[in-house]
Amino acid sequence: MSEVPCLPSADQYEPFERIYQWRGNDPACADATRLGENALREGRVAAVLLAGGMASRLDCEFPKGMYPIGFNGETLFEIFADKIHALQKKYGRFVPLYIMTSDVTDEQTRIFFQEKNYFGLPPQDVVFFKQGNQIAVDIDTGKTLYSAPNVPAASPDGHGGVLSALKKYRLLTDMVKRGIELVCTFQVDNPLIPLADPEFIGYCLFDQAEIATMVLRKNSPEEKVGNMVKKGGVVQVIEYCDLPLDIAELTNPDGSLVIGYGNVAIHVFRLDFLIRVLKNESFTLPFHTIKKKVPYRDENGALIHPTQPNAYKKEKYIFDVFLQAKKIALVEGARRLCFSALKNSLNSNTENEETVRADMKASGLFE
Repeated sequence: MSEVPCLPSADQYEPFERIYQWRGNDPACADATRLGENALREGRVAAVLLAGGMASRLDCEFPKGMYPIGFNGETLFEIFADKIHALQKKYGRFVPLYIMTSDVTDEQTRIFFQEKNYFGLPPQDVVFFKQGNQIAVDIDTGKTLYSAPNVPAASPDGHGGVLSALKKYRLLTDMVKRGIELVCTFQVDNPLIPLADPEFIGYCLFDQAEIATMVLRKNSPEEKVGNMVKKGGVVQVIEYCDLPLDIAELTNPDGSLVIGYGNVAIHVFRLDFLIRVLKNESFTLPFHTIKKKVPYRDENGALIHPTQPNAYKKEKYIFDVFLQAKKIALVEGARRLCFSALKNSLNSNTENEETVRADMKASGLFE
């Protein structure tokens, strides 16, 4: 089992060579948009929705994609389907949607799509597949938790589990057969996602990069997003829980943060890059140890739903594959147009139903 690599020290961080400005005045915008639009018209783009998480912080008893976040009760899944319909209307091709579920979300998600007639999407273009699991252990005792007699409690293995799951279900081969060249990945909790946005995916082509990733200027040193850094010429991401606060708070002479850009899980991967990486039998993503709320059976067999994180589990993060890329295009997004995460219940004052709806209204994208 591989572990998270050592963090670079503060004096090893390097400036990024270039960050493209999405929806700004970047000179490359027109060329990138043209390339992205051509890829959409020619059916060379696929989307992968990461929807296997347990939504433990949201405190809902159904997959997060079924959450009715829209102003008229539209669920997250419906919002994403609407975005694909808009692309089809404009470019004449449906973007195939691959949905990664897990043991805890798979059945409900599949039934939901069937009941909703796939939101009008062609069923053959909606492909479900499951990520793997990791065993959970009690925070206090370190002992394995159990969901049933002799059945260890397990939870999804993190968004990085998408790589091994794509390989397991031979979905990269499926993409090759469809003529896909660009794979857009995104999280289920972000209704503002610029799904297969032509300018964004176009920067991957324009820059001749293997990955394009969207970054935002951080709101604060401790904002809970991945931290974009560059060390030894290599672009990488340090998860917020792995970055010491004293390093996160470092500033430049002008007062700006040394680590000033956050990664918000909006990526475009070249399909040939994913194939190259996953063909390497020795390749594996590192594990990150995190705290989670994991339901379990107590010594009397009663099912316990904890209200606070009670377990350690190991997860893989998709951005750790960045270290395998020969070139990565960084694209700075406009926060109000591309990112608002639904992560918490109303018991929290951030990233909840109310804050997300407010951001949706402010974006002007849902009028």
